Parts: sequence; structure tokens; C-alpha cells
Amino acid sequence: MLYVKTLLNTLFLGACAALIWLGYHDGPKSGGVSHAPYRIGDAVRISGVDPSRSARTLLIYVAAGRTARWEFYQTLFAVPRRPAVLRVIVLTDDSSTTTKQFIDHGLRADAIIRVPIAQTKIREVPTLLLIDSAGILQAVWRGSPDVPSQRQILALAASQ
Repeated sequence: MLYVKTLLNTLFLGACAALIWLGYHDGPKSGGVSHAPYRIGDAVRISGVDPSRSARTLLIYVAAGRTARWEFYQTLFAVPRRPAVLRVIVLTDDSSTTTKQFIDHGLRADAIIRVPIAQTKIREVPTLLLIDSAGILQAVWRGSPDVPSQRQILALAASQ
């Protein structure tokens, strides 16, 4: 009897340990996408985006109602188009409102694609990612860029 009780306690403790490990493990979630935030040097792969088309690609992740600094985006898109930098808007929701807002504000991107936020490593929008021609992350700006970040982004967009 004591043997059965000890065996059941051991199995119970093992099951508890497994549940705790699964609850805190930061591995891939559903669909095999790790939701750890992007870090410099990470490979960024997005269906519909070919980073080899230019030296750099600026990915601008937005969602309806979350892009407050239209003046910054208008300035960014007013920078003369450089072949060295592609500007891609990544919509993280199904709302056509966001696309209409960009068009209404006169913002013309090289591409507009839709990727549900659950299929990305993005945790907040807006987020801007700068990747090189191999798709390797060179810079990341999370949230609405502050003035120093805006200057840095604009300088990168204007560079050859």
C-alpha cells in the first residue's frame, strides 16, 4: 500500500512540474511562430516581401486606430523614393480603414500587405523594422517614434 501511495505522489509531482514548465516555457506558440520580440540580427521573413529587391527594406507595422503621428509618416513618405530603401506597410488587422487612412493622408508605399499580428513577433503597433537585402534585422523602433528616432528613420530613408 505504501508503495502505491509513493508512486502516485511521485506521478502527481511529476505532472505538476511538467505543467509548471509548460506554463513558463517561452518556446514557439501555435503555428510555430516564436512570440519573443525581434532582436537585431534576427532573420525577418514575411510572405509577400522580397528583401533582395533593395539594399534595405523599411517594414512599417500598423493597425487601425493605432497610428497617431500622421505628420511623421507624411514626412517619411515625402522623402524622395530611393531604390536602396523599399517602404512596405504591414497591416496587422483586417480593417480596410487603415489602408484608407494611408491613402487619405497621401502615403504611397512600395507595397501594402496584410499579416495578422498573431503570425508575427510584433508585440505593439506601430513598429518599424529595417532589414537588409538578406532579410536580417538592422534596426527596430517600437511604438510611435519619438523625435530622435524620427530623425534617424528619416535619415535612413533618404540615404542611398
